Amino acid sequence: MTVEKTLIQDNIYSFKVKGPAVSFCAVNLGCTITNIFVKDKYGREKDVVLGYDGIEDYKKGNASFGAIVGRVANRISGASFELDGVRCYLDKNNGSSCLHGGFDRYEKKIFEFKTFCDETKAGIQFFRMSPDGEQGFPGNLELSVTYTLTSDGQLILEYEGKTDKATPVSLTNHTYFNLSGEKTILEHNLVLDFDRVLECNSDLTVTGKIKDVKDGGKIFDFSVSKKIGLDIKKIDSKVRGYDHCFITRGCQHPEVKEPVYFGTLSSEAAAIKMDIFTNQNGVHIYSGNYLDGERGKGGIKYERHAGICFETENFPDAVNHPEFPDSILRPGRKYNSKTIYKFSGGMNNEHVAE
Repeated sequence: MTVEKTLIQDNIYSFKVKGPAVSFCAVNLGCTITNIFVKDKYGREKDVVLGYDGIEDYKKGNASFGAIVGRVANRISGASFELDGVRCYLDKNNGSSCLHGGFDRYEKKIFEFKTFCDETKAGIQFFRMSPDGEQGFPGNLELSVTYTLTSDGQLILEYEGKTDKATPVSLTNHTYFNLSGEKTILEHNLVLDFDRVLECNSDLTVTGKIKDVKDGGKIFDFSVSKKIGLDIKKIDSKVRGYDHCFITRGCQHPEVKEPVYFGTLSSEAAAIKMDIFTNQNGVHIYSGNYLDGERGKGGIKYERHAGICFETENFPDAVNHPEFPDSILRPGRKYNSKTIYKFSGGMNNEHVAE
């Protein structure tokens, strides 16, 4: 296991963390994962995530490729919420909602860092103080974001936080995965271990209702592995694809803080698969519905559905839905979120729905 550090410009550094079968690259601008290399069926290293070629593109881009998202991931309806009797107002950057923290996003912030490495694991720990009032949220939030690569091909993402005032916190990473390098992920197979999904409005804010995945057909049912593109066109055309929060098994057992299995993404074309584990209540699956023409690595224009995100987080808009799991971090308590992506070459022979 090795870690290489390179100064790009000013206080921005790039890192390459290398293991026996998996490697990843990141920058301390937004704790952004820029590359994940996995060996395909021919033993060749394949970059399985979308992104840009240079740091200037990450500074200017608005697709959140590989970046940390917060202070609260996803949409907050009405771009406001009430906490302990005080109304807090946020940016309206997605219709009437606040999305991923508004205009002043974490992905454009420079984080301090330290690296670590031994025979079984290596990675980077990023640090930053998000000041009281940033993005409209109360409290000074001490952030720690750690990316750890293990020798057996696990990429572990851990987020920790402490605050001096009550504040909502729900952090995630916005990496877009494409395991095959094909134009879209519609031929990727996906199997998910869940049976409930949050209902959403046409503007993608949640209604507060929880639906069984079998309600209204099999659009959201991935209990048997199936092609992502099989039912995607049956989703409301205004939504354009999957942009929904699925409820994890861990949410049913809140006393369990360790990550539980959520699902597996796989590509027959590359013979690569990725198992997903998380200790969060929900995983918001976003199928790259608004990537129309976004220019990425190698000058390629990413088309709609070029990648898929697994945004492990608390339920969206929890601050406005008291029936949802609480997202408020209070002084004296510690925020902890953990997600694991385990990569492997070679495919299993699970049945794929046709």
